[in-house]
Amino acid sequence: MNVHKLQNIYQLPAPKRYAYLVQKMADSQVVWLLRDQEGITMLSDDSGGQSIPVWPEKEFAQLHLTGDCAAYQTEEMSLEDFLEWLDELQEEMIQIAAFPKEDLQGIVVEAKEMKSHLLHELEQYGGSGKIAGDCYLDGCFRRLSPARSAAARPCARTAA
Repeated sequence: MNVHKLQNIYQLPAPKRYAYLVQKMADSQVVWLLRDQEGITMLSDDSGGQSIPVWPEKEFAQLHLTGDCAAYQTEEMSLEDFLEWLDELQEEMIQIAAFPKEDLQGIVVEAKEMKSHLLHELEQYGGSGKIAGDCYLDGCFRRLSPARSAAARPCARTAA
């Protein structure tokens, strides 16, 4: 990816990064996660809520492979598998940290909301590019920090 494109997209406000994430996932049919030998990276917020961070392209996920996370790897997941996994995550009350930046700020959505937005985008594919009526989930910004779970493992990094 062109460095300027990477920087321009990465600097977008969280709602626009979320829109880009959903559109790119629908277009590419993949999502990117981080993992180590023990599992997928998971984050938690101050109230104990857990979320899985996801990115639209490998290059964005790779920006998080520094410091304590240097030993982690990016992992590609098909959109089909991700959509099925979202049902399981919803049952476990694990949310999605959508396209977080290095400071771990971003939009956190319930798995069912992410699935709804993705399915809407897939239905509208090639259309207006609007996501669920441009519902950008005002008030869904949260500060995240690492969490531990049997299903996922965080990198040892804290949010400022």
